[in-house]
Amino acid sequence: MGTAMVAWLAAGPAPVTGPLAPPGPATWVCRPPPPAADGTVADSFGAILLAVLLAVAGGLLAGSFGGWRAARLRPAAALARVA
Repeated sequence: MGTAMVAWLAAGPAPVTGPLAPPGPATWVCRPPPPAADGTVADSFGAILLAVLLAVAGGLLAGSFGGWRAARLRPAAALARVA
């Protein structure tokens, strides 16, 4: 997959040709992205699931750390630091 991506990036933009091309010099557009490993929906679903799980884990970790720090303070001292 890595060598295919490098080859795709090295190819650069592709000229628009054919009956739908505008008159005049060739118009350059970006190439379509290369296909996924096998192009299945399961690959995308796995990536989305992994991203959601990592986001939830990060949120729980950050929330737990903030809550732990706040729980160690005395209420009067915490209010004095805010105001």
